[in-house]
Amino acid sequence: MTFRFSLKVCLICFVLMATFLRLSYWQWERHLEKEALRETLEQRVLQKPLENQDLFAEDIDSKDMYFRRISLKGSYDFAHEMVLRNRRHEGLPGVHVLTPLKLKDRDQAILVSRGFIPLEYSKSDKRDIFQKTSEGPYTGIIKESSTPHLLAPKDPEVQPDGPWVDAWLRTNVQKMAKQLPYEVLPYVVELLPPELQKENIAAEIMKSTHGKEELLVLSSRGIPDASAIGDLTQYPIHAFTTTLPPTRHLGYVYEWGFMALMTFCIGLLLQCKRPRRLQRATA
Repeated sequence: MTFRFSLKVCLICFVLMATFLRLSYWQWERHLEKEALRETLEQRVLQKPLENQDLFAEDIDSKDMYFRRISLKGSYDFAHEMVLRNRRHEGLPGVHVLTPLKLKDRDQAILVSRGFIPLEYSKSDKRDIFQKTSEGPYTGIIKESSTPHLLAPKDPEVQPDGPWVDAWLRTNVQKMAKQLPYEVLPYVVELLPPELQKENIAAEIMKSTHGKEELLVLSSRGIPDASAIGDLTQYPIHAFTTTLPPTRHLGYVYEWGFMALMTFCIGLLLQCKRPRRLQRATA
C-alpha cells in the first residue's frame, strides 16, 4: 500500500481526536475532584458531631458543614412530608422520604431524608405507617441542596397558592421551601444507620451506583409483591444519595483516550492507497 494524503480525512480525524482527548481530560479533572471529595469526606465524618445550635453559629462557614455528622433535636412535620422518586434499594423500586424537622426552640426547620420505603407505600395516604413521633436526637450527615444538570429532567415549579408538589427528583431545597409555611435551612440531613461506623461513611457515600434512575419511571415496572417488600417495620431503611467514586472517572479517562487512539489508526488506514494491481483485480 502507498500513502495518500486526504485533507478531508485529516480534518475529520483531527476533530474527532480533539473531542475524545478533551473528554478524556474532563474525566481526569472529575477524577481529581472526586479524590479531593473523598479526602474531605474522610476528614469531616470523623469530626465531633454538630448540634442544633451549630447550624446558626457565625464562626462556622456553611460549606464547612457539608458531610459533617449532626445530632438533631426537634419534631417531624409529617403534614408537609415529600418524597424523592425513582429510587431503588437492593433492586426494590421505591422512594426516599423527605420530612421537615422543626428544630427544638427554633422557628426554623431542616429537611431530613428519613430513608427508603417501597413504591407501593409512596403515596401520602399510605405513608402514615412509617411516621413515628419523637423529639430525637436524630443522627445524620449534612448534605447540600441539589440542582439539576443541564440535560437532566427538571422538577415542577412551585406556584403561589398552587397544588402541593409531593414527589421530587432531587432535594432542591430552594424550590421545596416555597411550599412550606416556615423558614427552611439550606441543607439536607440524611439519617445514618445506627450500626454504621463513622469510618465507613465515606465508602458508603462514594459508591459505583446512585440507587436512582432519573430518566426512567420505575412505576412502569410494576409493583413488587409483599414477599419482596418484607417486614414493614424495617422501613424507612436508611439510604444515602451516593456519588460516583474516583475510579469510575479514571476508567472513562482510558476509554476516551482509547477512542482517540483508534481514530488516529483509522485515519492512517484511510490514507493508504491500494496497489494498482489490486485495483485492476477488483475492477
